[in-house]
Amino acid sequence: MDIRGFEAGCQFRDNKHFPVGFSRSGEFTLQQSEILEQYGSILQELEEGELKAKTREQKHFMAVCSGKKGADTLLEKAWLKYRTLTHDEACVSAFGQLKNQSTDEIRASVVTASGSKHKSH
Repeated sequence: MDIRGFEAGCQFRDNKHFPVGFSRSGEFTLQQSEILEQYGSILQELEEGELKAKTREQKHFMAVCSGKKGADTLLEKAWLKYRTLTHDEACVSAFGQLKNQSTDEIRASVVTASGSKHKSH
């Protein structure tokens, strides 16, 4: 899967939060899982400031991460969903700032890229 403005990096994994992988976790669609696996490393480096945004798409992604813009692309939505599911503290969502919600509350409010609400287990 090629996404304009981003180069796929080394395979991204999060064994702490998703030990069986993104696709088997039940939290992500196959498309979201592929995006995270292929682009998660570069997205994490951009968000953490280890890599400077070079393309228009990367700059938009940075604005999404900082809460200045809403998520428009599948890549941005997949990353926000990942960040929401892995952080108990306030986290930016496609709808603005989520404040001091538990992981279960955050999971219940996550909207998938298809627009349907994700239901907590």
